[in-house]
Amino acid sequence: LEKLWNFQNKSYLEFEMLHSFLWLSKLDIKTSKDFSQKIIDSWIKNNFNYEPNTWKMDIAGKRIIAWVSNTHIVLENSKEEYKKKFFLSIIKQSNHIIKNIKNTSYDSNRLICCAAIILSGLIFKETESNFKFGILELEKFIQNYFDKIGFPKSRNPEELFICLKYLILIREWMKESHKMVPDFLQSGI
Repeated sequence: LEKLWNFQNKSYLEFEMLHSFLWLSKLDIKTSKDFSQKIIDSWIKNNFNYEPNTWKMDIAGKRIIAWVSNTHIVLENSKEEYKKKFFLSIIKQSNHIIKNIKNTSYDSNRLICCAAIILSGLIFKETESNFKFGILELEKFIQNYFDKIGFPKSRNPEELFICLKYLILIREWMKESHKMVPDFLQSGI
């Protein structure tokens, strides 16, 4: 597992896919729990402290979303010590994103960061302020990124699909946690 995180001989795309953990949703729920927990534990041991490549804003945002969205795999039947490290890592990564989001350009990566902040605010009662901060950043994003007819100012259709995916995810997370969906989010979708 230690060699898994070695950056040598990996393309940037492979590196990003590996460290963003988006592949977690493709694992077999019945047989992959121990495997996924070992991989995440290994990642935390090797990358808990800031490292510019693994803590890039979009990668960290995707990682938070992937970890929290797959808790049925990454937390079920796990040990208490692992859970503490897992949650501490999510909080640390969320704080990193909050601290640095203002330096991120208005593109789909900023939306991914907003989504990660909002999700961290929804899952931890102690970080309700993350939720509020994330909603404010999301509102700014929608105002600055989309034109009057709802298309990205970049005119890139691929960006539109990426944004729509994350906007819908945020809306569904809010519904699941019984939060009122703001009008700007609903009209943005």
